[in-house]
Amino acid sequence: MRQLFVYYRVSHLKEAAFLSLWPGYVQALQHLLAQHGVHWQLMEREERAAGGDRTVMEVFHGESGVPPEFAEALRQCAQVLEPALPEGRHEEVFVPCAWSALQSTSTADSR
Repeated sequence: MRQLFVYYRVSHLKEAAFLSLWPGYVQALQHLLAQHGVHWQLMEREERAAGGDRTVMEVFHGESGVPPEFAEALRQCAQVLEPALPEGRHEEVFVPCAWSALQSTSTADSR
């Protein structure tokens, strides 16, 4: 099952600008999530970076994974945030590890 992880740093100097853009992004995102049957989780790094910057992680997952076309639609949706994110957004796609099958075999063998 494909999962999409998007992370970015919000500068403490641009946080007010970012927050002014955030409602427009969330509104468009909610439509996109419903359209693709994808769920969203918003997280942030526990500690702030030097200077007070915040690192944010958006995690996207779904019953059948995240369809590849969702990522492109999400990029278009997130363009509204670009003025407040000089370092940009970074995407990573993860799928279940092939080794997970070995884990259940190893557990059974160790009994």
